Amino acid sequence: MNKYIFLDIDGVLNSNDYFSSLEHIKRMNKFLEMGFDSSIAHGVSSIDPVAVKNLNKLVKDTGAKIVVSSSWRFSPDLSEIFKMSGIEASIFSITPSSRNRIRGEEIQAWLDKKAESPYKYVILDDDSDMLHDQLPYFIQVDWMARGLSENDIKLATKILNS
Repeated sequence: MNKYIFLDIDGVLNSNDYFSSLEHIKRMNKFLEMGFDSSIAHGVSSIDPVAVKNLNKLVKDTGAKIVVSSSWRFSPDLSEIFKMSGIEASIFSITPSSRNRIRGEEIQAWLDKKAESPYKYVILDDDSDMLHDQLPYFIQVDWMARGLSENDIKLATKILNS
């Protein structure tokens, strides 16, 4: 059985609390001082290690593949940012963009074109622009408080492993 995680980044792999707890510029400057490109420094400094730990657990416990649905999917440095952030799984695919930018439509287009049957999926996103039929597979992550939480991972694991 194929399993897919449709992954948003902002609000899922980071949060308001994460950005408030440490100054983003200081984190980014640390990577710049180490000689990293500004795009990579910004990306890596924006990803919360706690959310990464939770994502890694989800992938390990389910064997699901990561399909990036975030606007970050168009960054040429995304694979490198994932590796440097400690995300253990590689990016399997990215969703296409749509004219009206409705995330649920982009995910459905990917499923219709690329998903190998049978499959299960989960959507991790802080926005709610999903299609009605996707709601049972959608976990709306709380971007204000914590980003991807242990509770979100438990729900996602249940969806993918049921």
